[in-house]
Amino acid sequence: MSTFIHFGLCKTGTSFLQHEIFPKIPNINFLYAKNQGDILRFREKPHCINLISHEELSGKPYVTKNTDDIRFIVADRMKAMFPTAKALIGIRELDPWLRSCYKQSIIGGNDKSYSDWCNTINRDYWNIKAYLLHIKKLFPEGYVYTMHDFITDNERIIQEICSFLGTEVPPHKQKLVNRSLTDGQVKVLRFINHFLRSDNYNPNRKISQYPLSLIIRKLKR
Repeated sequence: MSTFIHFGLCKTGTSFLQHEIFPKIPNINFLYAKNQGDILRFREKPHCINLISHEELSGKPYVTKNTDDIRFIVADRMKAMFPTAKALIGIRELDPWLRSCYKQSIIGGNDKSYSDWCNTINRDYWNIKAYLLHIKKLFPEGYVYTMHDFITDNERIIQEICSFLGTEVPPHKQKLVNRSLTDGQVKVLRFINHFLRSDNYNPNRKISQYPLSLIIRKLKR
């Protein structure tokens, strides 16, 4: 029995792996966790590839109300729950990661400009090196890929991930699962977000932002 934990990071191809690769692997006990409560109910199965994938294990770096960097505590808890697990994690260069997470924050209700947002977020979350060292210390067996390689040499990275999991690459489609916002969509959504409620950014407003954000994301680009 082998158990693997996919920690994210967010905006490193996690949605593609969660939809197009992981669930299609034969003999897999796969949990695409929607929240950390799902993980508490996860049960490892013998003679299976046990895999938990949840990018928020590595935090929500794009949320401005984060005051505590709890990624390390969460990693410690995962180690306690799954002591023999192996870690899978994607990393990304800081500037494109920041900009991609800013767009994610707009989807979530942020109405700030990029510069204002950068001055508001908890910068501790952007220390990838310290976090990665902690993960490697807890989980000596692991695989780390970069978003640059995931974009430029996608099939090789998929092959290496599947090899790390101990399986063949399953049939899959090459498609964008969580497409980033265009600059035009960012402008429209940011304006709308000034007037609508978001739990992470504008919790005191009455009308929810989410349905409109979903519609705008689906508009023709």
